[in-house]
Amino acid sequence: MSKNLLNLPSKPRLHFQGTTAGNVMGPVNLPDLGIVPQLTYRAKKELYGDAAMSVPSGDGTNPDAQEGAQDPPKRKRSPDDIEASFYHTMLPELTEEIVHMLGGRKKIKAIIDATPGTGILAHLCVKERIPYLGFSFTPSHQAKLMKWVSSSVWADYTKPGTVLYDEELSAALVEESAEAEEQPDKPAPATGKGRGRGRGRGRGKAKAKADGMSKAIRDAKAAAGKKRPAEDLDDDEDPEGEPSEPADSGDDHGDDDEE
Repeated sequence: MSKNLLNLPSKPRLHFQGTTAGNVMGPVNLPDLGIVPQLTYRAKKELYGDAAMSVPSGDGTNPDAQEGAQDPPKRKRSPDDIEASFYHTMLPELTEEIVHMLGGRKKIKAIIDATPGTGILAHLCVKERIPYLGFSFTPSHQAKLMKWVSSSVWADYTKPGTVLYDEELSAALVEESAEAEEQPDKPAPATGKGRGRGRGRGRGKAKAKADGMSKAIRDAKAAAGKKRPAEDLDDDEDPEGEPSEPADSGDDHGDDDEE
């Protein structure tokens, strides 16, 4: 939203052909479902909530079928089936391109997101230091968004070439994660004064900087294996759809397995 007409400078696009002076962006490929967080059907039903509309799960109505033709039977889904949390999530490159076109953090004061989905735009706002407000489906969706975005941000700290990459912090995070996997129950060594307390101060600062993050990493890994309780499921009911209350309209418009 802006009280004035947008007056954007012309500059080359980040990922697509042409410049920001044009009004066409493309070609844009569909996102790989491999980058989309996977959930059980039980967890998806909880994420979308009771207010979500029941829509076909991908094997239902064929819009191109001739009049009078029978639709194939709906796909049966069990509570523990694994599938993409959102089938129509935003492409990261497209999100970056839109923010780049609008001037980035120098021009954008804040972003209000009615379709946070898997947190693609929220993650970008953290990297660009742009204030962000997103409307989720349910408390379950909000909790998963926090974990997905946190996991992406921690990964950026260890990925060379990203805005958030920090070499010392990266080394400390990797070491802390490895120690947690090898000796998860080992108590932390006692600290004290004496000889050697001045050695490795630079590394010690990086480890101290990572202390608050290492627990989040372990929690995120542990949470990936947990199953949240849910109510009884209707096998032919799909949780994906638009909530009836003014919340996130969702990136997903149904489980279209044929896209």
